[in-house]
Formats: sequence, C-alpha cells, structure tokens
Amino acid sequence: MLLIIDIGNTSMLFGVYHGDLLKEKFTIKSHKTITPDDLGISIIQYLTLFNLDKNQLESVIIASVVPQLTETLDIALKKYLEIPTFIVGKNLPIDLDCSAYLSQAGIDRLINIFSGIQKYGNSLIVIDIGTALTIDVGDNNGAFIGGIIFPGIHSLNNALSKNTAKLPLVDLEKPNHIIGKTTEECILSGVYFGYINAIDGIIEKMKAELPYSVTVIATGGYSSLLSECHNINIFDENLTLDGIRFIYENKIKSLLKD
Repeated sequence: MLLIIDIGNTSMLFGVYHGDLLKEKFTIKSHKTITPDDLGISIIQYLTLFNLDKNQLESVIIASVVPQLTETLDIALKKYLEIPTFIVGKNLPIDLDCSAYLSQAGIDRLINIFSGIQKYGNSLIVIDIGTALTIDVGDNNGAFIGGIIFPGIHSLNNALSKNTAKLPLVDLEKPNHIIGKTTEECILSGVYFGYINAIDGIIEKMKAELPYSVTVIATGGYSSLLSECHNINIFDENLTLDGIRFIYENKIKSLLKD
C-alpha cells in the first residue's frame, strides 16, 4: 500500500492506495505550529480508525506547497512509520514539459496537469478550487503552458467580512436564487454567482485563445460548488492524489527498466 499526502495551505489530504484503488482518505488541518509528534500520532490514529496496518505501507509520497509542513511531516513519518519517503519535485521528478512557462509553477499545478493527461489525454484545462483558485492548461502535445491564479472563494467571502464594519461572514452553499432578500443572501449570491461566472468567463476566453478543443476538469476541496459552471466536463475530486501516485509509479517503472 502507498500513503499519498497532498499538503495545501488549508489542510493536508492523506490517501491510502492499494494498487490503483484509493481505499481511504482523511484530512488534517495545516497548522504551521503542529509538532512532528502531534502529526505522527494523528496519522497513526487515522490508520487505526480505518483498520489499516501501517506495516503494510511500502512508501510515502508527499507533494507540498508549504515547505515548513513538509519538514515537520518528514520528521513525523521517519519516527512513526519508518518507511521510504519521496517528495515530488525533490527526489521525485514530474515527467512533464514546462518549457513554455517562463516562471516556476507551483507543484500542485503541475501535478494536476500531469494527472489530467494520464487520465483523460492531452488538450485540457484543470480547475483547482481550494485556498486559491488555479485554472491551468495542458496543450495538445501534453505540455503545461500556463494558466491563471485567482483568490479562492473563501478568501473572497472572508474579505467582505473582515474589511467591512457590518457585513457578516456567510456559509458558502449554492443559493436558491440570485436576487437576495436579506444581507446574508445578497452576500452569498454575490460571492457564489460572481465566482461561477468569473470561472465560466475565464474558461471561455482560454478556449478562444487555444487552437484546439479541450476537456475541462474540476478538482479541489470546493469543486462541488461549481455545479453551475457550464464549461466543466468532468468533476474529479481525486485528481491530485491520483497524480502523485502516477508520478511515483512512473519513477518506479523507470528504475526497474534501468
């Protein structure tokens, strides 16, 4: 079995795979102050809860956008699991052409495009809605060519509450109608439909800029909120975890060939 870990700014997502089957997954909050012992004990407790034998885990594979937590987690795993640990982008490269992108893209964006290509083929747009929103493009040759970065839907919601004297924080869900009858309904409608239409508009402009048709895939913790988007073809909540697994498996296959 493999333990796959995706460290984001809000939470760490853990997935346990048996072959290509995702047996269980769980999350732990990405608190910067969490200690290796707290993290290690939490992982063991979750494995026990799901009746998963830690001794059957062969490797741990980590992808992270939070370097501080990567180090904490690495210490915890060495102490509590004592199995090989691989970190995507460090000792586990991604076999993805990024030459068209003139900067250094976040590892999460590259994993999503790589995973999307493995699962659905070339020519795709991947929407990842989490702490931030990213919309990225894989071209018809299977290369990462760039995209957009936008505030996450919760960031927009929180900004209204934090930066105004009287506007409350609302629970994000799909509104029943666009015209709000209360302040809370107006905020929810503005954030939700504003976000949905922004995403649809961005995708339309991306499609117009590309000389080939694309498949649009949505993933991320809040992707369920995107059901109103007209341009999304596939919802795949496990795209990132699967991508981390694909990267590891490609590495192992290349080692066996050598």
